[in-house]
Amino acid sequence: MKSVRAVVIAALAVWVSACGVPLSDPELRISPDRSTFDGRAERVILKLRAWEAGEIPAGGVVHLTAPVGQFIGGADIILSEGFATATYACSPVDEAACVGSIRISAEWNGHHATTQVIGIEPMLPESVKWEVVPTRVNAALLAIAAARDGSAWAVGERGVVLHLVGREWTRVPSGVGSTLRAVTMGANDAPVVVGDDGVMLLWSGDHFEPLFVDGEDFTAVAYDGMGVLHVGAKSGLLFEYTGARLDPVLDLRTPVLSIAAQGVEAWATADGMLARFQSGAWLSVPVPVPGRITLAQTGRDALWLGGERSGATTVSGLLVSGPMPQWRSTALPEPVRAIAEVPDVAERFALTTAHLYRQLADGRWDSIDCPTTPTAMTSRAAGDLVLVGAPGISLLRTH
Repeated sequence: MKSVRAVVIAALAVWVSACGVPLSDPELRISPDRSTFDGRAERVILKLRAWEAGEIPAGGVVHLTAPVGQFIGGADIILSEGFATATYACSPVDEAACVGSIRISAEWNGHHATTQVIGIEPMLPESVKWEVVPTRVNAALLAIAAARDGSAWAVGERGVVLHLVGREWTRVPSGVGSTLRAVTMGANDAPVVVGDDGVMLLWSGDHFEPLFVDGEDFTAVAYDGMGVLHVGAKSGLLFEYTGARLDPVLDLRTPVLSIAAQGVEAWATADGMLARFQSGAWLSVPVPVPGRITLAQTGRDALWLGGERSGATTVSGLLVSGPMPQWRSTALPEPVRAIAEVPDVAERFALTTAHLYRQLADGRWDSIDCPTTPTAMTSRAAGDLVLVGAPGISLLRTH
């Protein structure tokens, strides 16, 4: 009985074809499935379906395009039995065109399909309010870093190390009196601190173990994603810490001003120079824009450089974002000394020598009222910002 039915179906198919009535044509379809917005970027899951003539599930590659944003994992999507999904992301903080209707196009074997997604405009708080929290130390704080546990570590003059838990600062003995200039967080939220007189402090769990290198003043420090500790010095030397000693690996010949690291890469700035650590080695690279780069800092999806640009009569601030070679620059009224990105929300702050600025949803920077001029800042969690600088006080953002 089954074989007779199969013969009848086959004969019917031949008859339909012979009569000029085609079986279903090849077709490609694309549609949004679901979307999420984390306050900074919108991510949309796209559903793809393609079939050959006769509704046979298709294989091959679907190529996606969009006028703005990016496809996570690439724009070429491989079909499996006629189906596939793709993830599209667009950040209105970085691209104003990410707000509103965005057309996404798909192409497969000469067949085309389109769909639209709606980009959400991020909502930022109308104002930033501050709580003045005493540090209870009569020393200027020069650097601060956030830990994954929601705390923060700040360092500064006369060997001062402070630990911020919640809204309370606690002084942690450093065992040294030298000025401490940089701090980074390692595995298990263990801080590493460096400073003048060749001081490097390694956190052992309940106290700092000091390491001294004669003849050096350390200025910068950062861990990369492979666990390599990079240290910069006033002499221009870049060091790597191997777990037993510091080994010099590159001489920039001018003082190292900052180091930033993310993943397998690291970046170092010196007076008029920029260096990049990749594939296990440091190399000098061209400065991407005219100006003096003094700050390197990694963000969620880009490298940020800060500094200054001299004009005929003025010195202005300079903000540059990557990754290379797609650099974009922004001018601020004063030289930039720090940048902070607030996790999980569409906020970025820039600290200059005179003001604090917040980036708006359209990419412009707006001056924020601040009761003091800090020297360093960080963010511990969504909506949080901690500023330090002058002796005795710190600023914590209130909600």
